Amino acid sequence: FKQLLEIEKQNNLQTTKQWQSQKKQREEERNAKEIFEKSLEIIQSELIEENKSSKMLREENKQYKNKFELMKKEHDEKMAQLCQREEETKKEIETWEQMYHEWMATMERRVNNLQVTDQEFQTLLHNENENSQSLRSNRFNNQRQ
Repeated sequence: FKQLLEIEKQNNLQTTKQWQSQKKQREEERNAKEIFEKSLEIIQSELIEENKSSKMLREENKQYKNKFELMKKEHDEKMAQLCQREEETKKEIETWEQMYHEWMATMERRVNNLQVTDQEFQTLLHNENENSQSLRSNRFNNQRQ
């Protein structure tokens, strides 16, 4: 009977140890599950925040892209206008150059005409002076006689 009691006691001790071991294991599993769930909540919360941040950044990127496209379009239009103005200015400069060359040619002709006229006038004056002196000489000579 004592042996039976001893065996029963051993069985009870073993069962108690087993039960305590299982209880400890369940407690560790429960703690691990709580840690996992808290970690999962934190990660999900961080994921939600990252998604919000990502969405904001995508929206901001979209705005920058739209602004860039608008600025690029304005730049292209301004460059086209500048090129057009440059072409118009080149044509205007060519016109002014042509007018300047024509004016210079006209001025050269006028200067040449003035020089010719001046030479003719000087010749005429010189001839008139000679004639006048000749007349004076003749008068003077006539008066002397």
